Amino acid sequence: MAWKLWPPEKIEQLRALAAKGLTSMQAAMELGCTKNIVIGQATRANPRITWLRQPKWPIGHIPYNRKAKPKPPKPPPVERPRIAVEIDAPQPRMLGFLELNGHCCHWPYGTGPYLFCDTDRINGETERYCAYHKRLSVWHAK
Repeated sequence: MAWKLWPPEKIEQLRALAAKGLTSMQAAMELGCTKNIVIGQATRANPRITWLRQPKWPIGHIPYNRKAKPKPPKPPPVERPRIAVEIDAPQPRMLGFLELNGHCCHWPYGTGPYLFCDTDRINGETERYCAYHKRLSVWHAK
């Protein structure tokens, strides 16, 4: 579909309708075209035609009878004591990926072909690391 430029007379008629306060739909009915054509021509007009419409709701109004509920105040932060537990570093067995079994620590060492810790896990079903590497992997907030 080819884009058509309206003649200047029709654009001036559109400006007059917008100045009267008509909506884009009402202006489209006056001009005998669709609302989208009117909006497109108003956008392309130089200077741009803006529709002077009142907002649907006054400022500060919440539609659909929904009232904003005040949020309860936040409780003060609780100071939690830190318990320092020293865990000795394990002696890793340094196995390759294909040599790992399902119940050993999967903490990687090195940057090239990875070698893994392979010590016993905390809980073989749910954890991936031994106690020492689990402690290293968890970030503690200050």
